[in-house]
Amino acid sequence: MHRYRIPVCLLLVSILTCPVGCSDRGSVIAPEGARSAGLFQVTERQPQNVAEGGTRLGQYRRVWPHEDGTGWAYHLTSRIWDQPPPVLFPTRDEVPVVSMDDAIRLLETEPTGANPETSTGSYRLQFNGLITTLSGVSRQNLQETLEQGATATATSATAPSATPQPGPAFMQLLRRARPDLAKKLDRNAPSMAMRAGVTQVAATLFHPTLLHGYAWEQTDQWIGTYGDLNQQIAWIFLTPDLRPGSEFTLQLVPDLANDVFLHARVLRWKSVETEAGTFNRALDVVYLVDFGVSEVTDVDGNTLGYTRSTLFGTIDYAVGVGPVASYERLRITVDPLNQGNSDLTASLTGTVARP
Repeated sequence: MHRYRIPVCLLLVSILTCPVGCSDRGSVIAPEGARSAGLFQVTERQPQNVAEGGTRLGQYRRVWPHEDGTGWAYHLTSRIWDQPPPVLFPTRDEVPVVSMDDAIRLLETEPTGANPETSTGSYRLQFNGLITTLSGVSRQNLQETLEQGATATATSATAPSATPQPGPAFMQLLRRARPDLAKKLDRNAPSMAMRAGVTQVAATLFHPTLLHGYAWEQTDQWIGTYGDLNQQIAWIFLTPDLRPGSEFTLQLVPDLANDVFLHARVLRWKSVETEAGTFNRALDVVYLVDFGVSEVTDVDGNTLGYTRSTLFGTIDYAVGVGPVASYERLRITVDPLNQGNSDLTASLTGTVARP
């Protein structure tokens, strides 16, 4: 297998959609109503311990409280370091697939890079009535608020510099990881282009991608959010099977590409320490976003090679409380912002009960 390392300054990224399907993860079953999700697949595999907690539907219904007014405040810590020269492969077929096991192993290591920069801030999620997406879906409004350099508290009022936003983090990240999809995205949903245009390019603290809000719902099939691209479920956090070892896969942005996927696995029940206290029984779920295979070209359009960008991390859920912590690590091979290697940690500082 041949690999190339090309200096970033010589690259002009031209990323083309590649017909790569979901990696082989065993036989799958599609739940009822799968027509509302883009290739939603639940892996048919034996959980690690069928007697382990999480088998009761009651735990699933209480794992993320969602009464109107309920909210969470988090302290965010973001780290960005120099992007190393990308590793390119001669053909699409030679680009290795990042598996869930690979992501779990990487999460056990500490990322390193030159010239690290650290930013902090506060992040709030709060249910606030209903919201209608640009695609016309009305669901509960899980509102996001991000404030640079602030300390998050559950009772503090939103500061003037804090701006509630409707969960655009994933689509903005997709533009960075897959510039080839930007034109398709703008053509399919012109209003999304206007929304993306107000994002600060030089931002040092980004909205979390995994722990996000917007048009949120919980059904007997999933807990997830809808987006602006279409009326299908756009993201899934959890399914009713909370047993360690259970997995699911969701195709993301099927209107734009056929090789962008979300994979998730329930890892274990564990104790989690946060600024709001210790949660002795929290569900640890690992997520992997595969942005697909990208073609990299020089300024003249000549192909230099192919590569893959990913995002992976975890969310910890405490039954009866909701998400209490998250961590995500981004690896964009060639990033227009030159911030393709970064991570983001969220730690709960307090909760807001419904009025």
